[in-house]
Amino acid sequence: MKRQYCLLFVIALFSCLTACVSSGPKPNLEKAAEFNAQLGAGYLAQGQVERAKEKLEKALDQNSNSALANAAYGLLQNQLGDNKKADKHLKKALRIEPENPEYNNNYGTFLCGVGRLQEAEERFNKALRDPLYPTKEFAWTNLGICALKIPDEVKAEVYFRKALDLNPYFGSALMQMAHLYERKRNPRVAYGYVQKYFEKLPETPDSLATAIRLTKQLGDRNAEGKYTIKLRNRFPDSEAARNINK
Repeated sequence: MKRQYCLLFVIALFSCLTACVSSGPKPNLEKAAEFNAQLGAGYLAQGQVERAKEKLEKALDQNSNSALANAAYGLLQNQLGDNKKADKHLKKALRIEPENPEYNNNYGTFLCGVGRLQEAEERFNKALRDPLYPTKEFAWTNLGICALKIPDEVKAEVYFRKALDLNPYFGSALMQMAHLYERKRNPRVAYGYVQKYFEKLPETPDSLATAIRLTKQLGDRNAEGKYTIKLRNRFPDSEAARNINK
């Protein structure tokens, strides 16, 4: 079974311009840069890559020292496959705001993706040391994903469980646990994690394909058929659906 390494990125988004500015006036160009950085980060989160690129490059032209613009542009370049630019801008965001837990998590995720596992672990742990970091389940899950690349499934499970202790319905951690127990040839426990995922989270091609495999292993033909129909009807053009149809 192909391992699922779905690395998690957190983009620091703000509801309005005033949430991004510190006390005291800023030059108009700096304010404009922050506004465009927010727009670009928002477009990136929505998957609108071209619009994100336009706004983030404008923000960097207006203020090359905007931490948010550099962080979001680094994520964009990572998505586009330009590791050199991604590394440059993610590191610059951290030079500007070295203690920002989201930026440490994001850079750790990038480092894990390019195989720099020890450096990645250091970044995730730095993010986790921040007592005010509100989404530590992201960093714990990323630590688990990196541990799988070592590979160290024992350590990975510890990290995924820590993520679920913080957020019992954190989808990525639930599916990672399902895949982990599927590899351990324990389909009953694996299916339990998938069922919990379905309690509150939207179905995806991966979650449905995983459910199909596990219910087939468990001999539950009714459930297998139900999930197969859902996958074909809801995600007919997905790779998972094409594999089922083979």
